[in-house]
Amino acid sequence: MSTIAFVEQLREDLLDAGWRESLPKGGGVRRGGRRFSRKWLVATGAVVALVAAGTIGWFVSDAGRALRETRYAAMSGASPAPAPSGEQLVPGSFSANLGSANLGQKGVSDHAAVSPTVGGISLGDLSLIVKTARLSVVVEHDTFAERFQDAMDVATANQGYVQTSSSRGDGFGSLVIRVPSSRFEETVRELKELGIRVDGETVSGEDVTAQHVDLQARLRIARARRAVLFRLMDRATTIEQTLRVQNALDDVQLRIEEIQGALNVLDSRVSEATIRVQIRETGVEPLERDVRNPSIPGAFDRAIAGFFVVIAGTVVGLGYLIPALVIGLGVFLAVRFARKRLA
Repeated sequence: MSTIAFVEQLREDLLDAGWRESLPKGGGVRRGGRRFSRKWLVATGAVVALVAAGTIGWFVSDAGRALRETRYAAMSGASPAPAPSGEQLVPGSFSANLGSANLGQKGVSDHAAVSPTVGGISLGDLSLIVKTARLSVVVEHDTFAERFQDAMDVATANQGYVQTSSSRGDGFGSLVIRVPSSRFEETVRELKELGIRVDGETVSGEDVTAQHVDLQARLRIARARRAVLFRLMDRATTIEQTLRVQNALDDVQLRIEEIQGALNVLDSRVSEATIRVQIRETGVEPLERDVRNPSIPGAFDRAIAGFFVVIAGTVVGLGYLIPALVIGLGVFLAVRFARKRLA
């Protein structure tokens, strides 16, 4: 080694030794006269990384949910191609046909949409609205019994009926009236005219068109699957095949009954409006609202659910953050190595 090279090497060694001596003991780093240990810096970095991961996970999950809602709204307005009316059964493909009969409940929009119907009557493009109303009517003194009966007569006159009724001896009572939706506004008007004033009135309408169409599509899919399973039952040649098809048929039949029941309830709510009426004499105080105490078990359930939501969001965020950190670390090491080579 030449003298010049030896001197240069010695100089670099002295500079490196001087830099090491300037560092505080314990491997800490000083910033503005304040000492920060490496453990503290590592802990801070970990916390920052977790917070960033949680933020990214929340953003990604929220954006995904918004995207799914947008796609569902778009698919609801589309008219998919109709499903095939028939299905060919290939001999010797029993298992394959049974698997194809297992139609999932997802992707309902891939099958033919069914126009809304109530009681088997197609409504075309008309919306299905569930109408409800709440009234608080004040009547004159000593007229409660008469006006309470008048309210029942109003329901009957408008082709409706009283679903439930209750009254107190001090001039206060309530009724739940069901009337055809076409008579909803007229019934509300007549009930309001029974008293000298109306203390409270709430009228609302809930659009359930999308829910009704979705249930009809699910019912059509379930019935198509049941028809396929019936054909497979006729082709079953062994006890095992028969049991498999029977179990599948039981599940499909239960699903059909559940969907049909939900449709019947929805049709009833659409075809018949609900009006809740409170009638009281002047000077009689209304019933106090029920005070709902918070539920401790419910609070624990929400806390546990929130815990897992945060954990899940953090894990999702780490999936996005870790690759970025690896790439950043690689770039940092490459730049540092290049700077040392150039120094």
